[in-house]
Order: sequence, then structure tokens, then C-alpha cells
Amino acid sequence: LDSSTHGSPLLQILFHAKMARLHLPRAGTALRVKAFFLAPGARSEDPIMDAVRRDAAAAARLLQSMGLFSMYMGAVVVIMSSVFLALHWERSVGFDRPLRWWLLVHMALQAVQIPSRATLVFGLRGALEAAGPAGDPAEDARAIEAAVAAVTAAPAW
Repeated sequence: LDSSTHGSPLLQILFHAKMARLHLPRAGTALRVKAFFLAPGARSEDPIMDAVRRDAAAAARLLQSMGLFSMYMGAVVVIMSSVFLALHWERSVGFDRPLRWWLLVHMALQAVQIPSRATLVFGLRGALEAAGPAGDPAEDARAIEAAVAAVTAAPAW
């Protein structure tokens, strides 16, 4: 449906108002999700920030490598635990301890940490790409510090 198919200006206004209402809930949800994972401009007192303030470039490399590794391994744990539970749910009833419930909780905890880790990794990647290969080291350090602070000051962290 296109606004050009409506002849009357009143119908065009109503069409655009209806379309605007359709997009508002999704936009509001996206903003809330973004605010949950990122707090740009906020000051963070997370211990990671001490390392970033001492040597931003080294901290960025460390955080990226650790973040990527933990993000991928978290996904592997979730997938492998899901497969195990799907195949052995009924047989695991007889175990001495509630293994399947422990695996479910462990899998859920790993799954909810993946978005925060991805936000950190991709935020750092964006800050490093924006800085460029031959940028000012002080400006690069500020960009890295801002990217890490935005993630570590967010409620999801």
C-alpha cells in the first residue's frame, strides 16, 4: 500500500498517521533494548575501566579476544546443552542430582550473557575502525574508553 494511491490529501495524512503509529511500538522497544545494553556518555567505575585507562590499546585487544572467545563458547555451551537435553531428557530423571535442571539454568545464564559480550566486542570494533589505522593515540584511547564505558555502565552489564 502506497500513499500515492490515495487521491485525497486527507487520506494521505491519515495513511501517514496510521503508518507512524505502526512503527512507534517497535521503535520504542528498540530504544529500550539499546538503552539496556548501552549507556553512551555514562561514567563507569567497573574495574575493567582501570585497565582501559592505563593502556587503552592493549585493553581493547584483550577485551576483544576474550569477548569473542566467551561469546562463541557461550553459544557452543548453549547448543551442546540443548542437544544433550533434547536427546537425554527422560533418561536423566534417574540421576542422583537434578542434572537436567542444572543444565537448563547453566544454559540460560550463558545465553543471557551473549548479547552483552557481543555489544562489547562490536562496540570496541566500531571504535577502533572509526579511529583509523594512523589515528591520534590519545583520541583512540578516548574512543576506546568511551566504548567500554558505554557497555560497562549499562544495566545489562
